[in-house]
Amino acid sequence: MKKRDYIDEIESRKQRSRGNFRSQIVYERLAGVRSVMTHCMEVIDPNGLSGGHGGMTDYSSEVHRYIPIGSVACMESFFRTAIKDLIDHGSPYFENAAKFSVSRDIKFDLYIIQAIQGRRVTAGEFVSHFLPLSQLDDINSTMSAVLGCDFLDSLKPLFFFLSEVSGFDFHPRFSAKSTKEFDSEQLRKIASIYSGVKRAFELRHIFCHETIRADKVNVKEIYNSFESVHEFLETAEYFIEYTLDSEYPQTQFEWNVRAQKQLEDADQELEDLVRTMVDRCGDLGGAFFAAHEAWKVYRKKRGEFVSAEWHGGSAESAVRMDEETSITKSRISELKIAIEEKRYRFLDDDL
Repeated sequence: MKKRDYIDEIESRKQRSRGNFRSQIVYERLAGVRSVMTHCMEVIDPNGLSGGHGGMTDYSSEVHRYIPIGSVACMESFFRTAIKDLIDHGSPYFENAAKFSVSRDIKFDLYIIQAIQGRRVTAGEFVSHFLPLSQLDDINSTMSAVLGCDFLDSLKPLFFFLSEVSGFDFHPRFSAKSTKEFDSEQLRKIASIYSGVKRAFELRHIFCHETIRADKVNVKEIYNSFESVHEFLETAEYFIEYTLDSEYPQTQFEWNVRAQKQLEDADQELEDLVRTMVDRCGDLGGAFFAAHEAWKVYRKKRGEFVSAEWHGGSAESAVRMDEETSITKSRISELKIAIEEKRYRFLDDDL
């Protein structure tokens, strides 16, 4: 039996992914799933066959089945990325993750150690690659272990804080709140969200593994589960961002200032690496610099594309700069690896 190449699996997953950032999963991929749902509601099912019975065509049911499948893909990708981010952030999450028994069959051979040391993959990427995330209980147990607290319990206050604020204009300073402090209506809302998320996993399993009849596809249930997933992921993103950064901006002005500073810092680090790379490339330094200038044009266009949804709003520039910073950090990682490879190549030539 051929031995699994875990490093290749992780690198292939990253290459297939539309983005390696949690926010991209929440605000881009999940938005794509919502567009499918909107299309179903406005075009395929304009008469609101919410019960899924009577008149549901095979075409209609097939399109509707994609919604929980796409939703679960978003959840699994989001939390795999979240676990990676937490572990790679360092203490105490790295130490918490060290307690995982990933698999008895996995041995840290020299190839894996070299890949992590050479930054082909990070420790967080390697560990998160093996963790089960196929149901809500898996997500909660894994996230709780990394965080050192019950994840689902920690999210509960945020479901209500976020509903009281206006999108990106405020990020709440939240405090722990015990279950006993929630009123009955709030408890019902929390239970409904978690129940909807669980149902999304169940529907995904049914639609992927069973040839269910068109008249058994319950459209209302699909829509409700998606809304639960959306609120769950959006709230989880706020929680994780705040956990990783206690100085998360509270106002739009703070966000703009911070976004500009982060982009400037990333640019400075990048330009230092570019100069090093140009020197290492020798006669090809000019060609590399030209390619880098073309990359900067792409970064600018990508930032404009991502921020287009906020065009004319107060958050537009911050969204654009955040996207450019994310792309720049990826570029920095790539250049660090390339510079190391150049260094070792020169050592080989000397030998």
